[in-house]
Amino acid sequence: MAPECVRRLDLAPGGHWRDIGCGTGAVTQAVLDLADPERVVGADPSDDYVR
Repeated sequence: MAPECVRRLDLAPGGHWRDIGCGTGAVTQAVLDLADPERVVGADPSDDYVR
């Protein structure tokens, strides 16, 4: 689902992304794979997910 959502945004490359509550990182990975970002920051309050 995450890759399809990122594709539908149809954004220009080079953006700065923040994935707050990134959990398993599926959306973050889709952004890295498909959006050609300049920078991506993921944050999650759960220690288990961060590990």
